[in-house]
Order: sequence, then C-alpha cells, then structure tokens
Amino acid sequence: MRSARSLRGKILEMKFSNNQYPMLPRVLQTITSLSEDPKRRELYLLSSLGVLSACFSNVSGILDGKVVYPNLYVMILGKAATGKGAVQDTRMLVKPLDDRMYNESQQTIFQYESEFGKRPKKGSPPKPPVKMFIIPANNTSAGMIDMLNHCDGKGLIFETEVDAMTDMLKTDMGNYSTLLRKAFHHEPFISYRKTEKESNRIDEPKMSVVMTGTPGQLKGLIPNSEDGLLSRFLFYYLESDLEFRNIFKNVQNKPVADDFLVVGMEILDFHDRVERSNGINFRLTPEQGVNLTSQMDKALKFHRERPSPDFPSMVTRYGIILFRIMMVLSVLRLMDEETIPESLECQDVDFDLGVRIGKWLFPFMVMAAKSYGHQQAAVPKSIAVKEYSDFDRLIDELPEEYSTNQLHESLKQQGVPRSTGMRKHKILKERGSVKRVGKGKYKKVTH
Repeated sequence: MRSARSLRGKILEMKFSNNQYPMLPRVLQTITSLSEDPKRRELYLLSSLGVLSACFSNVSGILDGKVVYPNLYVMILGKAATGKGAVQDTRMLVKPLDDRMYNESQQTIFQYESEFGKRPKKGSPPKPPVKMFIIPANNTSAGMIDMLNHCDGKGLIFETEVDAMTDMLKTDMGNYSTLLRKAFHHEPFISYRKTEKESNRIDEPKMSVVMTGTPGQLKGLIPNSEDGLLSRFLFYYLESDLEFRNIFKNVQNKPVADDFLVVGMEILDFHDRVERSNGINFRLTPEQGVNLTSQMDKALKFHRERPSPDFPSMVTRYGIILFRIMMVLSVLRLMDEETIPESLECQDVDFDLGVRIGKWLFPFMVMAAKSYGHQQAAVPKSIAVKEYSDFDRLIDELPEEYSTNQLHESLKQQGVPRSTGMRKHKILKERGSVKRVGKGKYKKVTH
C-alpha cells in the first residue's frame, strides 16, 4: 500500500497546466482569473464546467446513434479545510437563472391564489408549481422528478455536503440512485406513488450534478463501484496544504461571489439566446473522432492488464464525458458571437483542451475506483496508475516533432528533473507513443 506521503505527492503532481488557461473560452478565463491560487483556479474551472453544463439543454450531439446533451456529474473530494468550499462561489453563475425561474413561478402562484384562493375548490385548475433551476439534493426521487418536470426536464444538483444526498439514498435507494444513473444518459424514468395512486415520469432528463465532500463520504453515496454511478462522475481530489494559506492578503471590499454573480448575469443572457435559437447540433470532425477513439482505446488497453472489472465501463463513459466537456467549451466560445449557429463543429483548440482536461482528471478517476479496494492487486511499479496521464503530459507542450533540446527545455519549465524526464521519455518510446525520426529528433505517434 502506498504511503500517505506518496499519495499526497501524486495528487500534487496532477495539475492543469498554466499554459492552457489562456486557451479557454473568454468566460472561463474570467472565472479562473478570480483567484491567483493554483488549486482554487482548478476548482473554479472544474466546478464551472459542471455548473454551466446544466445551462444549455438546447445543445446536443450524436454519439453511437443516441442524442447526448452537455450535462456533467462532478465530484470534488477533500478532507476538512482543504479549500473545497471555494466551489460554492460557482453557484453564483446560475443564481440569476434560478432566481428568475423561482420568482416567475411565485408570481404565477400569487395570481392563481388571487383568483382561486389558497385552498381552491374542487374542479379548479391545478395550482401552478414552484420552479427552481437548482434542485435540492435533500430530496426524494419523486420530488426530484416533479421539479425536473416543472422545468422541462432540466436542472442542477449543487451540493457542498455529499451527506445530504447520501441520507436520501438510504431512505429512497431504489429510485434515487436509479434516477441519477438514468439521467446521465437522458433515459426516461417513471415513478409510481402508491398513496396518491398516480405515476409520474420524465421522458428526457437533462440534469447536471456538482458536489463536494470528503473521501470517506464517497462510499456512503456510492456503496460499491459496480452499480454504474461511480463511472458517471468526474473526480477531483484535494490534499491539505502543509503551509497556512495567507487569507489576509489582497483584502477586497466585496466577496468574490459578487464577481461570479456579474458573470452569472452574462450567462443568463447567453442562456436565453441559446434557448431562443433553433437548437445547436454539436459534432467532432472525423479526424477528432478518430483521435478521441484512439485516446480512449489506449486508456482501455493500458488498464486491461489489471484485474479490474470496472475499468472498461469507466473508460467507455469517460469518452462520453470528454465529448460533453468539448461541447461545453465550444458553446461557451459562442458567447462573443452575434449569431447562434444551428451546427457547431468542434474547433481544434476545444478538442485539445478537452483531451488535456481528460488527461489531467483521469488519474483522479483511477484513484476513486482504487479506493474501493479490488483494484489494488499486483500493479507493476514500472507502470504506476498515475503514469498514463503523467507520461503523456510530459510531452503535451511540445510540437508534433521535437528535438532533445526542446525536450530538455520543456522538462525545465515543468520542474521535472532531467534524469526523471528522460527515463519517462524512454518508456514513452517503448510504449509506442513516441518514435525516433533522426539523431536527437522525435515524433509523437497517434495510434
């Protein structure tokens, strides 16, 4: 078993490259610039992707003959006082949308009660429902279906305490967990209320989830890794700082949540523009499709060598998740455009960002799966779990063809010792990810 220090080292090495932030869509650049702390910037990026993925139900793509919407499930795990509370700021990105939806429904209810009273007589029209975009996790499956139906099947579960959902899973396990699993693939879900003798259904749920909690709470939410819920989440792990973070510098006159709220107003306007459009059909180019398939196949073959029955499904769904990330990035890049197109082809910049985000987060998914215990058997030290991402990231910033001197300079910029970097580069060559094309010259290989 790896020591705590070794695990912490792995976590600290898993970073989103600073060189990639300027490549993000403008709105994500704005969001991630609201903090100078590297860890908080990563939290803002990942949680914002999850939050904003709920906002564009009029955007879809086709994967394997099925309609796919942008919705993401995001889980951020860390012990107490690791800084995961910063995720709460990103809730402000959809507060204007949630407030408007709620206030409009309250106004409709007020008008109804003015005409029919708070206790309408038999034969009166049904009372209008309360509408909320942000769905409480402390909810029953029937209640969640009601709320989703009232909002045309779309919504966001945003919860900073995983236990709020875990408590409901314990009391409503049969339906709640099933609803979460079905909603990921937008599959119809039907519930029946025996006491009221009525059924309720949602035909095409478009729900996103953003949650934070401690690693110990994960198994309370997902008791085992085989029911499929684990593979539907993007994971991010936080580790405690060894130094006290200076929370007293750069004291401002307003909370950072106010800055997020300003961005949220811009998101609301863009949300309305997209909703008024005829819909956006997102797609990858044929070359991008081949590339992403190759990336996922490489990950699958890499982990097929291990006695881990869950990894094939996890890697398969990870490809769907990356497609959705690329969809969100591509749509957000339209915010500065005057018109909303009906067809949206993924730009190479957003494809590359999606792949890099995938490589950054992939080891966290592996860590989540390994926490269930049965993935611990006989993993060769020469291909430790983190190395799938760690090795490829070694050459991410280099051009398709590069020299030894360029490699040395890249290692220096990444803070990787030359001897360590060259050892890993040798393994990349043995694995077939890189080939030598001349003296001191190399080329990346796309399988």
